[in-house]
Amino acid sequence: MKIVIAADSFKGSLQTLEAAEHIKRGILRVLSEARITVLPIADGGEGTVNTMVAGLKGRMEWYTVADPMGNPMKAPVGYLDPDTAVIEIAAASGLSLVKPSEDSVKRASTYGTGQLLLHALDVGCRTVYVGMGGSGTNDAGIGFAQALGYRFYDEAGELIPEGRASLLDSIGRIDCGLVDPRLKETSVIAISDVDNPLLGEKGAAHIFGRQKGMTDSLIPVFDRAMRRFAQVLRKEFGREFEDIPGAGAGGGFGAGLMAFADARIERGIDTVLDAVKFDDAIADADLVITGEGRIDHQSVHGKVPVGVAQRAKKQNKMVAAVVGSVGKDYEKAYQYGLDAIESAVAYPITLEEAMEEAGDLVEDAAERLIRAIAAGRRMNHVNIQRGNYDEEKMDGGSVRAGYDPVRLLREQ
Repeated sequence: MKIVIAADSFKGSLQTLEAAEHIKRGILRVLSEARITVLPIADGGEGTVNTMVAGLKGRMEWYTVADPMGNPMKAPVGYLDPDTAVIEIAAASGLSLVKPSEDSVKRASTYGTGQLLLHALDVGCRTVYVGMGGSGTNDAGIGFAQALGYRFYDEAGELIPEGRASLLDSIGRIDCGLVDPRLKETSVIAISDVDNPLLGEKGAAHIFGRQKGMTDSLIPVFDRAMRRFAQVLRKEFGREFEDIPGAGAGGGFGAGLMAFADARIERGIDTVLDAVKFDDAIADADLVITGEGRIDHQSVHGKVPVGVAQRAKKQNKMVAAVVGSVGKDYEKAYQYGLDAIESAVAYPITLEEAMEEAGDLVEDAAERLIRAIAAGRRMNHVNIQRGNYDEEKMDGGSVRAGYDPVRLLREQ
């Protein structure tokens, strides 16, 4: 039996390849002879650089840049070929790099992500992919823009300092005179794991603000600030960005990338699946297993499990997911091609315990999933041993002695 594992990271506990390895171990407990292929997958969020570099056999270089709070740190640029690079906001301006609070959400900046783009330009790259998921910022990309040479002034003509997202509604004018001229020669492709607009109830502040430290009272304040900033962008660049799907990604970074780098937004999961040649990898697969840390109502908007399922269903593949946990409306994912979902958390446990034991829990979940698939095939009278095993038949609700669905899976 051939199985392809195409899973994302389990944020905060398992990196992409770690998650895939634990899923693999769980499968091998049941199907020791299974042929398993691991494809690291990302959707524009954390792990996008690693995944695209691995898929296209590129290389990574690490540079010192500013973290969300302005402190020095190392972050990577992935070089896919002499002209093409990939960076991600999660690496330099990510949620994992900041302790969310009311103070941090007012100060966290995308400046370091702008520095990564400059390093790619210095090497000579003129096509740059930018992963927008996993951000710890809500500055609509003004820090990124400041790194590239943009200057922002308030209504009184005072220069807006770097690292002040809370001053979005104070910006009255944008000075483009010192912007790096290489930007005009560069194609920037923003890859997004969400399709949220910039403003409103489905926008950056309302959907992603709380996880970054916004209180309920701050959310409408930031939404109004972004609305005003959108008007400034419209005046400066002659375009409306706020309603474009993905504009709200990365705390408004999507809108900023389109404005400041003339970026186009692509669905991240599709870009990555193409990079790792996913369609070819699953052509002869009997089962595709995907996964991520949590599956819920947001997963249908471009997250890895649903993206993998949709692509795999074009080849009529069975697709199952091993996830850290399930959230509200997770069952909607079934409508997008997932055949089964197995949660790693199967009994009462604290979040801290779940994070510590993530590897073992994922292995156990993968084993349960394979056994459930075997049982399902038995219940549906499916003979899966291609040609050299008599068809099993149900008789009055009993199964003929010697029928072993796990062995059938193993021998497929």
